[in-house]
Amino acid sequence: MARLNTGSLSNYSVTQTLYEGSRTLVYRAIRPSDERTVAIKSLRSKYPSFEAHHQFRNQNTIGHTLDHPGLVRMESLVTYVNGQAIFM
Repeated sequence: MARLNTGSLSNYSVTQTLYEGSRTLVYRAIRPSDERTVAIKSLRSKYPSFEAHHQFRNQNTIGHTLDHPGLVRMESLVTYVNGQAIFM
């Protein structure tokens, strides 16, 4: 099992890569302390541009406003090292 070693994300263990795109990565992860499973979406670039950060924040904002049983719920946006991650 891989472990995210990026500050506040380090307490999650990656169990599966769900998606690898040209700009983003999505992982299934578990927090061992309480066995909580989450999806974590992060920017692929080690040093993303301002525009990439802005677009990523907007995705999170829009995700928070949508409320439908068929959609994955956006829980939080976490800033770490040089990037950001959306917890779903």
